[in-house]
Amino acid sequence: MTTTFEKLKAILVREQGFRKDRKEWVKDEMTGHTTLAWVIYERAAMCNAVNELRHVAGKAPVSMRDVYRKELQAEGHVDYTQKFAYGCAELVELP
Repeated sequence: MTTTFEKLKAILVREQGFRKDRKEWVKDEMTGHTTLAWVIYERAAMCNAVNELRHVAGKAPVSMRDVYRKELQAEGHVDYTQKFAYGCAELVELP
């Protein structure tokens, strides 16, 4: 799973580099709350990456809600990036 984790972490870090360009407040369709656009973009990027890796492995896609749950588990932690990427790597490994 290390390789998967590293790939996903690299994608997340790349997306985090665009936060300064995504400072507008938008409605988060997942939660119904208003949040910064970068939150939505990063979640979508991770969902796309997870599902691309699952597709390559011949597995069915996961939902945005599955990725959101992993995001919530990482939220507030000093190692958010690692926790979110690791959680997404777990989703790739599911049957």
